[in-house]
Amino acid sequence: MAKGCDVEIVFFDCLDSTQTWLVAQLRQNAMQAPCAVCAKRQTHGIGSRGNAWDNVSSALLFSFALPKAALPHDLPLHASALYFGWLFKDLLAKQGSRVWLKYPNDLYVGAQKAGGVIVQVVGENLVCGIGLNLDSGDSQYGALEPHVRRDGLLEKYLAKDFARISWKQTFSNYRLEFANNEGFSFHHKGALVPLKDAELRDDGTLFYNGEILFNARFET
Repeated sequence: MAKGCDVEIVFFDCLDSTQTWLVAQLRQNAMQAPCAVCAKRQTHGIGSRGNAWDNVSSALLFSFALPKAALPHDLPLHASALYFGWLFKDLLAKQGSRVWLKYPNDLYVGAQKAGGVIVQVVGENLVCGIGLNLDSGDSQYGALEPHVRRDGLLEKYLAKDFARISWKQTFSNYRLEFANNEGFSFHHKGALVPLKDAELRDDGTLFYNGEILFNARFET
């Protein structure tokens, strides 16, 4: 998935989950990183804290795998969801969207959740799944604004030379927008942490009530 490298992208009309499908393919050596999978619909999509994330009327749903060696050298692996999430949010912003990234992995439009990011380690690879509602048809969730161009979003994102986009650069940009989290909370060990009372650290963790809290959407 480095710049100038062809990425194998497999497309499906429907999958249980792009994330679980791609993880299984890698573990069975049926696919090799860098690679990606995209589906129009999921029946058992993975949401925050194991919740389901599916059955919206229209969504961009994809997962991609990168060798660890293709990641920026300064990226703390536990902050991968924050890193990939902000880069995706930044791409949407350049297309005219007001989507923002709620700590640590949720994509929001205004006060409504519109998508999210999950990251897993599979051997020497990192697998990142991203879902974004394009038209949820449900007022409970947000969706990408109708005026934002959707054509080529996946290809533009996967064409990024991630190895050359440092964590330091990305985090510096995210820190400027962290104030958007005021009024929201972060789930940690079954409890809600008010983000306005938490300190964002340089490695993407939070410092709250004398404790360092790690990104919950990173799995090994």
